[in-house]
Amino acid sequence: MRLLALTLAVAGGPAVAASPQLASIAPRGAQRGTDAVLTFAGARLGDAPEVLAYGPGVRVISVAPSPDGNQLTVAVKVAADCRLGEHLFRVRTATGVSDLRTFWVGALPVVDEKEPNGEFDRPQLVPLNVTVHGGIAGEDVDHYAVDLKKGQRLSVE
Repeated sequence: MRLLALTLAVAGGPAVAASPQLASIAPRGAQRGTDAVLTFAGARLGDAPEVLAYGPGVRVISVAPSPDGNQLTVAVKVAADCRLGEHLFRVRTATGVSDLRTFWVGALPVVDEKEPNGEFDRPQLVPLNVTVHGGIAGEDVDHYAVDLKKGQRLSVE
């Protein structure tokens, strides 16, 4: 048996391929039965021909890279009968496949957090039966208010 050793050299050093890095997906979720436009942020994503969605119910419609190659705009269609909960994505590029990142499918409409809502006496008013999409960075505090009638119950997760 004969072994063949191959060394690639670029500008005096070895050629090294760097895998894509997928750091985050925003928004973090969507309601089933809707379409969503997601931002995949990371590094070395510019030559991605596809985004891999693991499991049925979330279908990738289009993938468009940003000029700097560190973001993708990904349009998805979430089926009306999509399983609720966590779904997994990876980005495939010419140099490899990214780590897994998650996306959540819920049954309720999504409402975006609106700043400023950090003061107790100035909360963001949200309707009942929604999922609030937002983020808490550092020591951020967010306040929300809902309209309830006497005797009505409220459950928050």
